[in-house]
Amino acid sequence: MCKKGRFTICICWALLLFLSLPARAQEMKWKGDSLLTEAGAIPVGAVIIDARSGSGLSRIPNAVVLDWKSFFDADTHSLKLPAEIQEIFGAAGVGVGPVVVYDDGGLKGPAGMIFWLLEYVGHLNVSLLNGGLKAYQERGLPLSAETGKPSPVKFGVTPRPEVAMNLRELISRFGDYKVTILDPRSDEEYLGWALHGEKRGGHIRTAISFDPDWACDAAGGLKPQEAVYELLYQKTLTPEKEFIIYSNFDTRGTGLYFLLRLAGYGSAACFTETFNVWAENELLPIAQAKNWKSLVSPEWVYQLVRTGKADTFTNKSFAVYECSWGTLEKAGKAYKSGHIPGAFHLDSDTFEDENHYWDLFEFETLAARFAKEGITKDTTVILYGNGSDTISATIAFWALRYAGVSDVRLLNGNFERWIALGYPSEMTINVPKAAESFGRTTPQHPEYAKSTEEVKLLLKDPNARVCSVRSWPEFTGEVSRHSYIKAKGEPAGAYWARAGFGENKSDLSFYFDPDGSYRSYIEVEKMWVDLDITPSNAVVFYCGTGARGSTAWFFSHLMGWASALYDSGWFGWSEGKEVSPNPSQRIWSFD
Repeated sequence: MCKKGRFTICICWALLLFLSLPARAQEMKWKGDSLLTEAGAIPVGAVIIDARSGSGLSRIPNAVVLDWKSFFDADTHSLKLPAEIQEIFGAAGVGVGPVVVYDDGGLKGPAGMIFWLLEYVGHLNVSLLNGGLKAYQERGLPLSAETGKPSPVKFGVTPRPEVAMNLRELISRFGDYKVTILDPRSDEEYLGWALHGEKRGGHIRTAISFDPDWACDAAGGLKPQEAVYELLYQKTLTPEKEFIIYSNFDTRGTGLYFLLRLAGYGSAACFTETFNVWAENELLPIAQAKNWKSLVSPEWVYQLVRTGKADTFTNKSFAVYECSWGTLEKAGKAYKSGHIPGAFHLDSDTFEDENHYWDLFEFETLAARFAKEGITKDTTVILYGNGSDTISATIAFWALRYAGVSDVRLLNGNFERWIALGYPSEMTINVPKAAESFGRTTPQHPEYAKSTEEVKLLLKDPNARVCSVRSWPEFTGEVSRHSYIKAKGEPAGAYWARAGFGENKSDLSFYFDPDGSYRSYIEVEKMWVDLDITPSNAVVFYCGTGARGSTAWFFSHLMGWASALYDSGWFGWSEGKEVSPNPSQRIWSFD
């Protein structure tokens, strides 16, 4: 093609792009875009509500301060009557004109509660300040040390009871296939930790775990809407459904309510009572992971490190280990640059034999190596990873449980979540004191590990599931993704348990949430069941050498499944010359 022709085509493409910009800009708007106000675009004459409580705070000029707890009975935590709520808003100067609410950013703060309360009593001309006060400050806009002095007005709109639901109403809708119940609380609470005085820990059965702050960036503002809509759909939150959101006596649920309204979802309501009320009645169904204590929060670890005490910790001693692939000298860069105070470094080669497919050492050697790291069967061991070394923590968890350490915990979200929550770190190189002995002469859980010969038999068992935790290109025999594994394929008859989308051999996207914490165990279980992997099967996980498989095994441990890890993985299988490219599975390729 001549240069002139190329130039003409470029001009045409540029013109088409230019002409499409208004339409594209229109597409980029939130479906409920009027519910979000950007800093610097607060409407003139709007009532501005600062939802943060406390004195001495810098505020947007003329902002009225409202404490969300004033809308609830102080003793019972029950929501006040609509007329009482309207009276409080009227005293704050809220009439029928626009209202802008803000807090410190994110979607779990009190601004979402004020938003929901206003919609509940009928005021629909309300929006949230995107990014909160921080976004406002970053624009260099004026602040004031004074609070606004409102002129009371008559609050004259009709309540909307459909956006609120009491216990009786929630029970009447429980089990309705059209209704999706949402839990915005932490992973740990969803798993089973009772952190707010609940009689029973866990979650309302069938509820989906969804943290509203997944939709926010690090600064507390909303992520691009395409990313948020994609996340909503990934979690099966689609607009045709009806949603009921619950939480404890806090503001997490109403932030999720706002997100659904912003996305244009037409039917959402908040449970006006607390999860504690549901948990109090033993006739009402609650679900929890069988081994929920195994996954701990940064808050739990911080309390243990600082005070030596934490809920469910009953041992005399504990130790925290940052796990990685390789020695402190060769692979401990992350540990040296900062780690949890008091934490030791744990090299995966402590328990894996590099000369035999990175399988566990024979038990006498394994026990001695753990003892050298200060670990005995009676030590409470807390493990975490850092960056790409996340899966080294799950395979260490499996190895310790196999050997017989009775109390092993995994830090949810690893070191990244610890830092994100503002907890301290140190750069001191801590060296553990060696124990006299591990305390066992045989592994406590030999059933957690399967050999190649055992896997051969399981592959012939129609009730068994030998599950590959590898990417689709690996599973279908297109690539190996390990320089030291030459063969491509899978053991014939293997099931696919998924891993991740990326080309990185450590990618486990299907097992993590957007903030780096572990995915809801209920979602993982459903994913497996959809792939014909169920708790009634004899389940064995594997990957290239076992590491990714150990993350899947950890989830099965949380659930209480009777499962095992084939530690030799595809490496050991293929080196044993039992290689099958699995041609029956290769026909699924999309090439």
